[in-house]
Amino acid sequence: MDREVVIKLIAEGVKQAVNDLKQAGGSIDNLGNKSKGASAALQEIGRVAFRVASDVSRAFNDVRPIEFGSAGDKARQFSDQIARYAQRFATDANTMRTRFMSVGESVGVSSERVQGFARSLSEMTGTDASGALQDLGTYANETGRELEQVAEIGSTLMAKLGVPVEKVGDSLKRLRDIAQDFSTVGGTVALEKTLNRIAPSMAHMQGGMERNAALAAHITRGMSPEVAQEAAQTFFGAFERAPHALVTRTMRQIKHDPTYDPYIEDPATGRLQLKAEVPMALLPVMRKKARLAVYDFFGGGMTGVQVGERFLRLGMGSVQARQKQAEQMQRALEGQGAIPIDQMTPSQLQQFREKGFAEFGAVAPDQRTEAERIRQQRARVDAERQNVEIEVGDKVQEQRDKRNALYEGKRKEQAAVDTLKAYAPSTVERVADIVEATGVEALTAHKAARSGAPTVEIGQASIDKMARSISKSPLIAKPDKSPSAQSVEDSKAANRSKANY
Repeated sequence: MDREVVIKLIAEGVKQAVNDLKQAGGSIDNLGNKSKGASAALQEIGRVAFRVASDVSRAFNDVRPIEFGSAGDKARQFSDQIARYAQRFATDANTMRTRFMSVGESVGVSSERVQGFARSLSEMTGTDASGALQDLGTYANETGRELEQVAEIGSTLMAKLGVPVEKVGDSLKRLRDIAQDFSTVGGTVALEKTLNRIAPSMAHMQGGMERNAALAAHITRGMSPEVAQEAAQTFFGAFERAPHALVTRTMRQIKHDPTYDPYIEDPATGRLQLKAEVPMALLPVMRKKARLAVYDFFGGGMTGVQVGERFLRLGMGSVQARQKQAEQMQRALEGQGAIPIDQMTPSQLQQFREKGFAEFGAVAPDQRTEAERIRQQRARVDAERQNVEIEVGDKVQEQRDKRNALYEGKRKEQAAVDTLKAYAPSTVERVADIVEATGVEALTAHKAARSGAPTVEIGQASIDKMARSISKSPLIAKPDKSPSAQSVEDSKAANRSKANY
C-alpha cells in the first residue's frame, strides 16, 4: 500500500494523497506511520529530482571542464608534431601553429587533425602544402565531406597538374563551375574523381587544369561517374600514347610548316606536353578518315568506339567557347567591357550575382541546408574549445618543463618525490603539488633574474630521512578542520616549504 501512496503523491499532489492515506490506514495511529513513510518518500523524490535537474542543466550548459593533465599531454604532442613539420620544410613553427589553429576554427576541425592532414598532404606532394589547407577545408565543407577526403584532389592539383599552392582554391572553384556548366552527372565530386584518375595523362596535354577539365566534362557529358572516368581516361590516354613521329608529320602538313613542333615543355614542371591546339587541328583530318582508324586511335573496343564518335560529333567548340566567355566575364567584372547575360554559362550567372550585384547590397543565398549549417556551427565551436585546451595545455607543459629543469641530473630524486606524493592521501598530495609548483615558479623566476641562484637539493640522505620519518609516523587522513584552522595549517606548510629552499 505504501508504494501506491507514493505514486499518488507524485501524480495527484499532497492533499489528495493524505485523503488516500486516511482511507487506507483506517486509524489515526496508522495514518501517522504512513505519513512518515510518505514524507521520507517525498524527500527522496526531491533528492532524485535535484540530481536530474542538475544533470539536465549541465547538459544544457554543455559543461566540459578542462582536464589539465590531459591538456598538457595534448599540447606537448601538438607542439612536437609542429616542430617536426617546421624542421622538414624549413618553416617557422609559430607561423605553422597559428595557421593550423586558425584553419581548424574556420572549417570546424580540430587543430590536431589539421596538422595531421597537412603532414599527410605534404608527404604526398613533396612540398609545404599548409598554404592550401583553408581552401581544401572550405571545399570539403561545401561538398559535404571530411577534411581527409579531399587529400587526393589536393595532391592531384599540386603534384600531378603543377597547380601552385596559392592557386588551389581558385582551381577548386573552377572545377565546381565546370561541373555546373556541363551538367556533370554526380556533380563536382564526380568530376573531381574523374580528374584524379586522368591526371597523369592529362598532365601531358597543354592548356592548364581548367581547359582540360572542361574538355573531359564535355566529352563525358551525360555519362555516369564510372563510365565518365573510363571515357576520359581513354580520350587523354590516346593523345598521350600517340606516335610522336606520326603526330609531328601530320601537324607539319596541316600547318604547312616543315619545322613545326607539336610538343612543348611545361616551364612549371618540365614535363613534355602536346600543344593545346593539336587536338582541334587533328579533328578535320580524323573526320575524313575511316571510322575504324579513328576507333583504333582511341584504343579500339567499345569504349574506343564511344569516345571516337563523341570526339568526331562534339569536337571542342563548346570548350573553346566557354574559355572565351570566361575571359570576357573576368574582364567585365574588372570593369573592362561587358558580356550579354543570355550568353553566360550557369556558373558565370551565379558568379555575376555574387560579385556583380554585391555593390547594390544583394547577397548570394546560402546553399547549405539547415542541418549542414548547424553541423558546421557545432564543429567550429568544438574546434575553438579544443584550441583553448591546447593553450591551457601549453601553460601546463611549460610548468612541467620548469620542474624537470630544476631536477636536471637528479632524476632518481625526482622519481622518489613523485612516488612519495602518489602514496600520500589525496589532500596531502594536492597540497604538496601546490607548494612544489609555487616553489618551482619562484626558483625559475629567480634563476632567470640572477645567475648562480640556488637550486633544489634533494640528496639520497634526504630521501632516506623522509622514508624513515614516514615509516615511523605514517600519513593519516585527518577529519576536515574548520576553514580558519585549515587556512592556518596551509600557511604554515607553505612557509616550511619555502624555508627548505
